[in-house]
Amino acid sequence: MPDNDRPRLIEVAFPLKQASLDSVHEKNVRHGHMSTLHIWPARRPLAACRAALIATLLPDPGTPQGRKELLERIGGKVVTEVQKRKVGGKTVEVVKERTEGGVLRWGNENSPDMDWFREEIKKAYGGRAPRVLDPFAGGGAIPLEAMRLGCEATAIDINPVAWFLLKCTLEYPQKLAGQVRPLPNFAVESPEFGLVAKCSETRLAGLTVCCLGGEATP
Repeated sequence: MPDNDRPRLIEVAFPLKQASLDSVHEKNVRHGHMSTLHIWPARRPLAACRAALIATLLPDPGTPQGRKELLERIGGKVVTEVQKRKVGGKTVEVVKERTEGGVLRWGNENSPDMDWFREEIKKAYGGRAPRVLDPFAGGGAIPLEAMRLGCEATAIDINPVAWFLLKCTLEYPQKLAGQVRPLPNFAVESPEFGLVAKCSETRLAGLTVCCLGGEATP
């Protein structure tokens, strides 16, 4: 059966436990996360969006064993660990669950398995990158993860704040990464810029700001 005619994985199975655990873990991440760009209501966890996209774009393997292997490759394994904490002056043991492996946990987005998923997604669509449309893109989590998976992503939102966030998240890094631009005079002269008031340039790659002769990375 051609891949386009086969049920998608999400119609049959989904790594719900792993996506939930990694989404909770992601809430505590600050440095480098897109949520630090601007506060946005109802921002979707990147882990959940990545899992939903992979499961939607890839066909179901068709066998229980193949399905199990694919789900584990997406979400990894759930492992438990016992931690000791002090509660009310007493030391108690707390059992916590976390994922091990997979591509959903924060920091695993650059895993070698992501290359495998990109290739498998292309194979499922005749060797080309599929197009993903998000007509209510909001903070941009879904189109960002679609781009990370090698898809051609289109993001739409009527809210002007969301539109600007989408430009900063999806478009400007692609176009301006590695470039150096001088700050405008009003920014250099403004005391509201605090430590960066005397900055002469902003490095757009990696959000690195040249500051008072040194460099500060937010």
